[in-house]
Amino acid sequence: MPCNYRIERKQRLVISTAWGVLTGEEILEHQNRLVSDSCFNSDFYQLLELVDVTNFEIDFDTMDTLSEQQIFSPRSRRAFIAKSPLAFGLSRMFASLRELRGGEEQIRIFDNRDEALGWLLGTLGGSLKNGSREEVQRRLS
Repeated sequence: MPCNYRIERKQRLVISTAWGVLTGEEILEHQNRLVSDSCFNSDFYQLLELVDVTNFEIDFDTMDTLSEQQIFSPRSRRAFIAKSPLAFGLSRMFASLRELRGGEEQIRIFDNRDEALGWLLGTLGGSLKNGSREEVQRRLS
């Protein structure tokens, strides 16, 4: 499966990474594994790295199904890192569909990991118990 995640509980952050050719079914499986993980909390933030995805195989119906699933809470922020036009466009489509479906979490799309982490950690800064923002960013890199 060309996607995986790790949960940084102390930082209240899910880091999802995808690579290669990513299918809609693999994304659905990723979501199912995440919500079944006992370490997952829907209030956590998410960093989704799509930088190494070479292509997507996903139809609109699957994208629509993905957007219907309420995985993260309204208090969550989700930062997607998408450098290719295709990854950016699909990320934007997902964010729009989530909004149309009543999703209240904040989703922003970045082309730079440092900016994405800055946006996430900037709001988490008060709750970082394991060092400064800079130290946490180094550990998450």
